[in-house]
Amino acid sequence: MKHREILCSVIIPTYNRAALLPDALESILSQELAGDAFKLQIIVVDDGSTDDTAAVIARYGSAVEYVYQSNQGAAAARNKGLGLARGDYITFLDSDDVWLPQKLATEYEAFQQYTTAQAIISDSEAWREGQLHYSSRFQRIGFLTLSSPQFIADIPLLWVNVSLFATSSLILTRHALQQLSPQSFDPSLSVYEDWKMEMHLYQQSPVLVLPDIFVKVRRFDDGTRGQRPLPGQLTLQDEIYLLECQDCVLESMLKEEFDRREEQPDKLPQPDLVLQAMRQRRIAIAAELDQLRKQKSAL
Repeated sequence: MKHREILCSVIIPTYNRAALLPDALESILSQELAGDAFKLQIIVVDDGSTDDTAAVIARYGSAVEYVYQSNQGAAAARNKGLGLARGDYITFLDSDDVWLPQKLATEYEAFQQYTTAQAIISDSEAWREGQLHYSSRFQRIGFLTLSSPQFIADIPLLWVNVSLFATSSLILTRHALQQLSPQSFDPSLSVYEDWKMEMHLYQQSPVLVLPDIFVKVRRFDDGTRGQRPLPGQLTLQDEIYLLECQDCVLESMLKEEFDRREEQPDKLPQPDLVLQAMRQRRIAIAAELDQLRKQKSAL
């Protein structure tokens, strides 16, 4: 009996990373896939690169779909890729990151075991300029240490304070994607567009957390990050900027919920616990910003 082919779309946004792209692509092509029926659609969205990105992609022939757009930022590039994705499953890989070989096979098996899951997130390592910065994002942010898979709904609301996972550690079903807005990533945001998408995802779909590390999140001071400060090298102004951006995201999330309640009063609103946690986080951010601005004024 012939099994139905399963297609997984992998979206890679990139900007001037021709030297790093082969690492990302090879980590996809070397995946220990779950049987011959598991196929890949690899989409590279070139966000206005001026280097040899197109030539690098051309070496992979039909194995990689390449699309170019003028420079619009990571959110717009990911949204472009989502519009081209045909997969039953959709996942992302930033062009400076790499996957470990068992990522997709383990996630596919988890979807078969936890049949109500519509998305899966997992842990990651962080690397800076080729050196291991920390070995577990989950531990770094104070996330629960899990010994087995667990649904996000059963875990305290840490995600209101901080993003739990790297975008390269996410895989979701087409159904989960359809629950998100037409622009899954907010293109008006230059940072934290992934965190905003993450919060929407948690509130709209059952998300399973795997304790495994499947991604090496790599960062290089190569001038490709735009307005995104390089982690581990934050100035006082960077810290202020990032907190202001966090506050903008939370303000936007709260406004969207209040507008939705007015427009769709019969639709079940988000739990007040979530909204309360968002408000409390905004109060905490305001206090942190006040302290940082005083420090800056004293310099």
